[in-house]
Amino acid sequence: MLTLMSMGCGRATDGGPGASIPSVPLAAAFLDESHGWAGAADGIWHTEDGGQTWTKRFASEEPVVRLGFLDPQNGWALTRSSVLLNTQDDGENWIRLGSAGTPFRAVDFVSPAHAVATDGNGLLVSGDGGQTWHRTGSPLPFADLDFVSEEEGWAAGEGRIWHTRDGGETWTAQLTLPEPDKWLGHTFVRFTSETSGWVLFCLGQGAGSQEPYLLYGTTDGGRTWTPRLIGRWLFQAPAPEAPQGPGGYPVALDARAETAWVAVYSPAGGHLEVVRVTMGGAPPVSGDKIPIGDPGKPAVGISFVDPETGWLVMSDSRHQKTAILRSDDGGQSWMDVAKNPE
Repeated sequence: MLTLMSMGCGRATDGGPGASIPSVPLAAAFLDESHGWAGAADGIWHTEDGGQTWTKRFASEEPVVRLGFLDPQNGWALTRSSVLLNTQDDGENWIRLGSAGTPFRAVDFVSPAHAVATDGNGLLVSGDGGQTWHRTGSPLPFADLDFVSEEEGWAAGEGRIWHTRDGGETWTAQLTLPEPDKWLGHTFVRFTSETSGWVLFCLGQGAGSQEPYLLYGTTDGGRTWTPRLIGRWLFQAPAPEAPQGPGGYPVALDARAETAWVAVYSPAGGHLEVVRVTMGGAPPVSGDKIPIGDPGKPAVGISFVDPETGWLVMSDSRHQKTAILRSDDGGQSWMDVAKNPE
C-alpha cells in the first residue's frame, strides 16, 4: 500500500554502494526496469535494482534539476544555476560542459555530439557535445523543446507551439492559445517519435489552489493538435473541449509512445495525483492520491520506461519530506521502493 512520504530520507554519506538514497530527489531518468538515475540536491545518483538502493555517482554543491540519457553510456544533467554536465561512460565520470553565456531553461541532446537548448529567447545549438554554443533562428520565447533529429524539433512557450525542419533556422507556429502572453507557468514538450508528441501549458497563476492548464497531443507531427486534458479555465474565450483534469498545479510530464502522464499537485487536498492520458481518446485515469501536506509546490520527477512501468521522485517545497515511488500499472498505484540504509 502507498505510504506517506518518508521524513528525512537517508542523507548522503560517501556515495558507496547502498550507502544512502538521494536526500532531496528532484529529477528522474530511467533506462529500463532496473537501471535509473536521479538528480538531487547533493548530486547525481544511480540505481541498478529499480530504485531500491542507490549509489552517488557525482557530488554537486547545488541541486541537479534536470537530466536525461540517450543510451546507457551517454547522459547529461543540468544544475539549478545552469551548469551543464555530461557523461559518456555510463555515469562513471561527469564533466562540466561549456557555457552559452546565458542561463539554460531547457536542454536536449539529439546525439552525443549534437545538442540544442534555450534560454527563453530562441535556440542555442552545439555541434561538439555542448562544449561551445551558437544562437540560431529567431528570438522566440521558448520555455521547453524536444528534437527528434538534428533538423526537426518542436518548442513551446507563452501559449504557443513552434516547429522547425531545418535545425532551428526557421520556425513555423503550429498552435496559439487564447491570450498567449498570459501563459507564463511551466511548459513541457515531449515527443516520442517524429509524429507523436505532447505539450503541457500552465498559466502560472490561479485562484482557489487551482491553476489553468492544457495538455495537447498530436499524432501527425503537429499539423493538428488535440486538447487531451484541461484544468480550470479563466478566460472569456470558450474553453477547448477536453476531459477535465484534477484541480491543482501541474508539476511534471512524461510520455511514452502515445501515452502521457501528468503529475498535478493539489495544495487544498495536500496530495499529488498522476493522470494517465492516451492519444486514442480513452478517458484519463487518475492514480493514487499521494499525500504531501505542503502548501508549496513540490519538486517532482517522473520517468516511465514503458506504458506500465514508471517512477516518481519527489521532495516537498521545504525539503523535509521525500519519496521514491514505483508504479507497475501505468501510474494507477504507487509503492515506496527506496530502502533506507540500515
